[in-house]
Amino acid sequence: DDVDMEFDDDLGETTEEEFEKSKENMSALSGYHDLDFLEDGDYVYQPMEDKESCQAMRYKGFDEDAEVPEKLGGMTVKSLYQTFSDCTMVETVDLPETLESIENMAFWKCISLTRIEIPEGVTKIGRCSFGGCIGLSEIVLPESLEMVDELVFIGCVELKEITFGKNLKSIGTQAFHSCSQLEKVRVPKGT
Repeated sequence: DDVDMEFDDDLGETTEEEFEKSKENMSALSGYHDLDFLEDGDYVYQPMEDKESCQAMRYKGFDEDAEVPEKLGGMTVKSLYQTFSDCTMVETVDLPETLESIENMAFWKCISLTRIEIPEGVTKIGRCSFGGCIGLSEIVLPESLEMVDELVFIGCVELKEITFGKNLKSIGTQAFHSCSQLEKVRVPKGT
């Protein structure tokens, strides 16, 4: 059966005020607010409550060897959050000594990432941080690491061995799910 449809060609133009209101509504729905995010070079970042430190939120560059600076916009980088998520071309990342935490999905599906060294001072690695990093074969963890969240290394099929330092207190559930070549995990007593 054919359906007759009529279209109104005279939809009118969207005013600038309506456009801005629409942007505000979309921002509120997404949970992000344009004013919370700033840019410095290849990075988008968000100031933390103390206004002296920040969280690197997104890498916008195209380098295979990325380097996270110690400061963005004059603020000390203390955390990563989804920073390199889906950055498929990144092979190595040099992290700053100022880093204290790697939050959720920081390196999610960085399929070309092969090796990473996490600096001393990092105490937490968040949920799914290295999930889907199918090329990751070596990770160097700091003695300062206290907590590894759930699903952190899910799908890291090239990871064969991992050693945690003496300060580790907990490892979340399914942290090594689908790590098909993992042979050794060294964990301190009492974890």
